[in-house]
Amino acid sequence: MEVGIVPAEPDVVHHHAEKVRPRQQEAVARLAVDRQLWVISDECYEALTFEGRHISIAQLGADIKARTIVVNTCSKAYAMTGWRIGYAAGPKAVIRAITRRGLIA
Repeated sequence: MEVGIVPAEPDVVHHHAEKVRPRQQEAVARLAVDRQLWVISDECYEALTFEGRHISIAQLGADIKARTIVVNTCSKAYAMTGWRIGYAAGPKAVIRAITRRGLIA
């Protein structure tokens, strides 16, 4: 993986265990930390993990947690498809900046 290359599928790093192996997720985390990249992790399907356990990339260590913004929603897991309710979690300074710019309420 190189800087500037974005996976074709938005969920390639996270929620489908059959698509991403732990080693792949660890490799993405190392790349992001080594090259000082940010990871935006869409975890809207985390509650729908039926085999194994959902592991967020932010759980892989303090260095990657500091470079990860997790976004999630209630829509998928709780059958609230018409409700556009979501949230973001990450480093306080980043979330504060996002909130100030009105990107999330």
